[in-house]
Amino acid sequence: MNELADYGPLEFEENGSAKRPVVWYDEIDADLPLTSASGRERKAND
Repeated sequence: MNELADYGPLEFEENGSAKRPVVWYDEIDADLPLTSASGRERKAND
């Protein structure tokens, strides 16, 4: 989850030593490539 916080769609509210994830959006539309940058396909178990 720290990676999402680094990119911005997720923040953490701290309360003492506890952290609670907070999302300020009702909806997030993501476009994720399903192939690697080289264009080679990978199998799910690779």
